[in-house]
Amino acid sequence: MIDLRWNAGGSPQYAGRWLQRFTGRYVGENQVEAYLRTEASYRLMKNNLWQYPPESRQRFKTTIENNYSPLSHRGWSDIRIDLTRELENDTDLIVLTNSQTISAGEYFIRYLRQLENVTFIGSNTRGSLLSGGFSQFILNNSGIRAGIGTRINFEPDLKNREGRGYFPDYWLEFPDELEKLNFNNL
Repeated sequence: MIDLRWNAGGSPQYAGRWLQRFTGRYVGENQVEAYLRTEASYRLMKNNLWQYPPESRQRFKTTIENNYSPLSHRGWSDIRIDLTRELENDTDLIVLTNSQTISAGEYFIRYLRQLENVTFIGSNTRGSLLSGGFSQFILNNSGIRAGIGTRINFEPDLKNREGRGYFPDYWLEFPDELEKLNFNNL
């Protein structure tokens, strides 16, 4: 069982790495994306390298150089498409979701939807997937911390799930009904 309720996000790289370890294979991102190539987005992403684990920083630095550098092309990057792969999976997985499953939690769902034998239970997720490459900065005059996305993401079917999220296979209101659910009968 994977409990993604109240997973408010972070970096989707953790979900991808978990799934790669679980399946023993590379699992694609299953998305259509484009990066904003401006001096501001480039600097924002470089300034946010600290949030990645030390072992991943060089890889993300290369990603930033390849995808955000405005030196050769300003504006939106070329569109990158990473299509769904149906992956065999002999392990039954139950994934719990709610309206507080947001952003990177939803990326985890996007990854898991590529596996066989996965059942989603709960309520729909938040629907915060349209923008990625979230970068934070502090406004000079007020000192207020703000953040913006520097990438646009869609699934290959181009459905916009913003504000709607992913729907579960079985709807369940938490927390009282969870105690009554017998997962062995699914």
